[in-house]
Parts: sequence; C-alpha cells; structure tokens
Amino acid sequence: MISQASGKRRLGALAGVSVMALAAASAAHAAETAGAGAAAAAASDTAVQEVVVTAEKRQTTVQKAAVAISAVSSDVLQKDNIRRVDELNGEVPGLTVAKNGPYNQVVAIRGVGYDTGDNGSSQPGVSFHVDGVYIARPDDLGVTFLDPVRVEVLRGPQGTVFGQASTGGAINVITAKPTTSGYNGYASVSYGTYNLIKANGALNIPVNDKVALRVAFDRTSHDGFATETGRSNYKLDDENDYAGKVSLLLQPTSTLSLTLSAQGFHQSNHGAGMKSIYDPNPNPRDISQDFPNTYKLGFFMASADLEWDLPFATFKSLTAYQQSHNVDNVDNGRLSYSIIHRYDYAYWNDSGHTVSQEFNLSSKPGGRVDWIIGAFYMKENSSGTFYEFEGTDANPTITFPTSKSNLPYNFNYSVFTYYVRQTYAGFGQATVHITPWLRLTGGLRYTDENIHSTTNTDFLLYSPLTHLTTSDSELTGKVELDADVTPANMIYGSWSRGFKPGGVNLNNSPVLAPQIFKPETVSAFEIGSKNRFLDSRLTLNLAAFFYDYKNFQYEEEDPIPYQGGVSNVPEAHIYGVEAEGDFAITRSLRLTGNITRLKGNFTQNYVALDPSLAAAARKAAAALGYGPYDAYTISAVLAAARNTDGNPVPKMPDWQGSLALEHTLDIHGGILRSRVEFVYRGNFVYRIFDTSSLDRVPSYGIWNLNFEYTPDQSKFTYALTATNLFNKAGVETRYSNPFGSFTTDQQYIPPLQVFGTVRYAF
Repeated sequence: MISQASGKRRLGALAGVSVMALAAASAAHAAETAGAGAAAAAASDTAVQEVVVTAEKRQTTVQKAAVAISAVSSDVLQKDNIRRVDELNGEVPGLTVAKNGPYNQVVAIRGVGYDTGDNGSSQPGVSFHVDGVYIARPDDLGVTFLDPVRVEVLRGPQGTVFGQASTGGAINVITAKPTTSGYNGYASVSYGTYNLIKANGALNIPVNDKVALRVAFDRTSHDGFATETGRSNYKLDDENDYAGKVSLLLQPTSTLSLTLSAQGFHQSNHGAGMKSIYDPNPNPRDISQDFPNTYKLGFFMASADLEWDLPFATFKSLTAYQQSHNVDNVDNGRLSYSIIHRYDYAYWNDSGHTVSQEFNLSSKPGGRVDWIIGAFYMKENSSGTFYEFEGTDANPTITFPTSKSNLPYNFNYSVFTYYVRQTYAGFGQATVHITPWLRLTGGLRYTDENIHSTTNTDFLLYSPLTHLTTSDSELTGKVELDADVTPANMIYGSWSRGFKPGGVNLNNSPVLAPQIFKPETVSAFEIGSKNRFLDSRLTLNLAAFFYDYKNFQYEEEDPIPYQGGVSNVPEAHIYGVEAEGDFAITRSLRLTGNITRLKGNFTQNYVALDPSLAAAARKAAAALGYGPYDAYTISAVLAAARNTDGNPVPKMPDWQGSLALEHTLDIHGGILRSRVEFVYRGNFVYRIFDTSSLDRVPSYGIWNLNFEYTPDQSKFTYALTATNLFNKAGVETRYSNPFGSFTTDQQYIPPLQVFGTVRYAF
C-alpha cells in the first residue's frame, strides 16, 4: 500500500510527464513548416474526437455542455475491466464509490453521497439511471453494465430535468439500441486468474425497415479473492452473475418510434470479504470468521420508450417497471468463535417493485430558445426482514421464528418493515441564446415525496406496530451563464440547488434518534471552462465549486440498543477543484487523465453519539452490573456524545485521479494498442466522527495494463489485461455497524487479475 505523500508524488510525477509532453508537442507543432493544407490534414488525423452525450435530456457533446460531465466509453470500460458502478473509482473526477456493509454501494460525487444505506426508505445522493430510467433501490446499483455504449456522470446537484432529483449528481448508463440499418453485433470471451470466465455479446437483427430486435447477454464468474479461514477455507469476494436483455424497436413512421426493453440480472455469491480491523491474521485476504456469508440478488426491469417527432417539438414518454429481491447472510461479529467465544449472525431478506412514468416535451434545436418541460411520477413498494441471532455455544442452531411464541433460544432481534414511497414532480428548463456566443439557462422543478411505513419489531413482543408517514416538498432549480470565448473555448458559471427527501426510521422507542428524518439540500456555486487546444489535439476541462450543504443525513446511534436511525447534521461546506484532459500527443500516442482536490467540514455545533464510545460506555456499565436498558447505562451512553463541528465530511478523498497513456503501433499486419493507467484515491474519513483509529480509510494507488491486437481486415481482436498490477491490498471501504453490536470491518479492492480476451465484432 502506498502512503498519501507517495501517492501525491506519483500523481505529481505523472502530471509533470503530461506537462512535458504538452510542451514537447507544442514545440513540435510550432516547428512544423508544412503548408496549411497539410497541417489541417495532420490535425484531423490526431484531433481528439468529440464525445456525444445526453446531458440534461438534450443531445450535445462533452465540450459544448455547460455542466461538469464526464463520459466513460465502452472501449475504456472494456480495457479497464469496469462492469459495475463500484469499479468506476478513478475514472471520473470527484467520484468515489465505497460500500456500506457487504454489497450496498455508496456513491459520492464531490463528497455528496449516501451515508444511510442501512435504511431502506432513504435515497442516494447520486441518482443512478439506465437509459434514463431511475433505479429506485440502492441495492440494485451492483448490477452489471449490460451492452453499454458509454456511462455518463454529471457532477453537482441535479435539481431540474432528471426524473429523480439528487444532491450529488447523476450517473446514466447508455446502452446500445436496436436499429433497422443492418445486422451488427459482437461476442467476447475472457479467461484469467481466479478461474475468471467472462462472456458477453449482443446481436442486432433488422426484421424490416420498421422493426428491429437486439439481444444481449453477460456471464461472469470467478473464484473468491478472500478466504474465510474458520469455515474450511470458504471463499469470499467471488462472483457468479448472469444478465440478459431483449429490446424491440417499432418505427411505424419516420416521426414515431417505440423501444420496448426487458432485462434481468441474477447474482449468487458466497459473500463479501469483510475483515474485522481486530482480526489477528495479518493477511488482508484471510478472514477469521466461521459463519458462511452468502449473498443473492435478482433484478428485473422492463421499459417502454416512446418518441414522437412533432412539427414544433419532440414528445417523449418513458414508462418503466422494476422488481428486485436480495438475501444476505453475514457473520455480524466479524470474528470467529475461536477468537471471541461468541457468535453474532445476521440475515436480511429485502424485496421491492417500482413503477415510474415520465413525460417531457423538448424544443427542436436551432431556435433562439431551447426548452424542455416535463412531469415525473414514481411509486415504490418495499418490504424487508431482518433477524439477528447471538450466543456463546460453539455449534449454534439457527431457526427463523414465525411468531413470538416460538422464539429460538439464541434469538436477539428482528424487524419487519413495509413502506410505500410516491414521488410527483414537474420541471422546466430553458436556454436563451442572447447572442451567437452568449447563453443564459434557467430551470425550476417542484418535487413532492410521500412515504408511508409499517414496522414490526420482535414480533410485537415489546412494542406495538409502528406506523409512520412523512411528506416533503421542495422547489429546486438552476441558473447558468456560459459564453464562447473562442470557437474552441467556453467558460460558464452556475448556481444550482439539489434535494434529497427525508424518510422514516425503523425504531419505535428511541431516546436520541428521530423517527422521521429531514430532507437534505445542496446549493452549489460553480465556475468552469471547456477547452480545445492545438487544433483540437488537446481537450482540457476545469471546474471550481463551493457547496452549502444543509441537513446532511447520516446513521445515528441511540442510547437504547437497536433504536438508532437516520438523523441530520445541520450544515457543511465543501469546496474543490478538478481537471480532466485528453491529449493526442502524436498520431500514435494519447494521454488522458483527471485529478480532483476536495475539502469539506461540518460548520455548526452538533452533538452526536459515536457508536464506538456508546459501546465502551455500555461495557463499563455492564461491569458495574447495569443492563443496557437501565437508567444509569442510558445516562452513561448519552454522556459519551461528542460535538462534530469542524469534522471532515465523510467519503471525500482529499486527492484522487488517474492518468492513462495509450500507444498505437502498426505491427505484423495489424494494429497493437497498448495502454498503461495509474489510479490513485487519497485517504478519507468514513463517518462523521473522525475517530482516527476507526474512520481513516488509507489511500491507495494501482497500475493497470492492457494490450489489444487487431489483425488487418479482421473482425477479431485479441487482448491481454492486468488490473492492480502490483497486487496492492488497497482498502476500498471501512464500515462500522451503527446499531448496538458495533463491529468495524474493511473491504479490500480486488487483487492482481490477469486475463486474456478474444472478441469478434461485425
């Protein structure tokens, strides 16, 4: 593992390489004496190609969009072995993906994300979409990118045109669509270390000039990276996934099209490698546990995308249905019985289904005013079951009770929840072209969120059913001014406001934690610049920003065990700068990279209960003979609360970025493309408490390699990929259980993986 200082030196060295390369290329360019026609031809050969995106529901390019947006192409996804959201670390400025427990993805952009993954009614700060459909359940962020064209990442609050408003940003996976223009497709097979088997492909079938069909599949499996040593070398961090998709295009006229899609994903794994920070085994991939962790996830989505080209505008309707089910078994004690002489076993079973509908009407391009108006509706029904069993016997029996009359001897806690969430929203945005080079954009959105929940704790043994209702509404939007300084250089300044709804907690008699938590908002001020230099051989995009963050949602401990829940820290300020560039040094050599510097702190007095201090207070009270529910214990736990004013905002690396150098060589009747990449993620604090021994997640830096050979006149491509080349045991995330049992574990990034790929495309 590399130190923070070492990582900064490496980033600085690589940045220095890019600056020297830029200077050399600039000098070479200035020294060229060829005629204007030859120079133009050379520039066209080496120019960085514009990337088309659908930023804010309107097709444009990254360089022309007056927002902070990045696009990761299917080519980069393939070369860097990126298949899911959590593997995007380092590819996009300001994007950090960690975990909250075994598989709950915690996506943060510029420090704004999702600190409440243990509560099903809370929403992520970064909204995740597939072809414009908002994926409602955070558990489903682990699904595979299926037949992707690119992944678009918008940074900053999205409080206007997106279906689900967000405080941090939006991720939109754009997949390939059926087309009537002809047969096309691909098939790819990979094999590598840890018995990796990866196969995917797609086929486009034009039935006639009005109907087309596209089918896609993905299959991935590999052995576990980690070993649960107390369970006969039970492997963890394995993978066993299936995914498939069918899309049908109906185009009865030149102005009307309907795309129907259905896709499914199934995952069945041994479980995540969650290693206790107190594990006596120093090997990061050997885990001293003895309960067999397992995880299963099933996801299905169907959608209907209607587009009607009217004389004055384009009408779109997007209808979707989602269904999800996941089951998780975890060694909640995080250590084997032989070490702590007790066990703590947890079981989750959650499911839900969601329907959503969006309508929007957008103006035709080319007018003095570009506008879009729309409406959005979503209804989500979710249910969850949780059991915890605890004891000191060496060979426990786990039996799930069905009522309070048959509770097993080692039963500790259970909760059953059901909630319905409904969202209504209306939005509009317009861009006025004041002059050919100056534009003003304004947008508004009104959102109304409602949640109705029912909670049954311990089979009503100690408390009745808890019924809670919450309703939040908010007006958000943006104002932005952008100007073309030259045809290749644009500057912009913006103010935007994002909103994340509140929700309900799964508690019934808390002392400190609320039963209903507040919504959070972010007001963002940003200036930026989009640039093309050296006859478009170099693109360089810069942004600086300041966030006023209100009512930050986090998981709060309660003096009463299992009565914690989501609460709100009143205010935080976040600021930072980021840069992203793409440089065609020569016809055969290309440098790409990004770098982000972030700072953020809580700025008001707020006293919160750190679960680690609460656990110590309970233990001290128990040594004096007091139980967890005695008044003395509760007072001692409350006395352990601490002020969080001035603490860093969690899940926000101070530095992060990546640099990649790609070389193209004509060799042996074909083209060899070689790519080397360095990815660095700086250290960050995982919780709001900033307890150094628990919360500091260390930095890491890894190298990736990819070689790709395509013979001339061939439809085959042969590739060799190595990720995490020097086998760094980088800590991906750290997680402290906030509900009573308080255990802290960390999960590691995947080790060195080497695999070969054969791909056929036509």
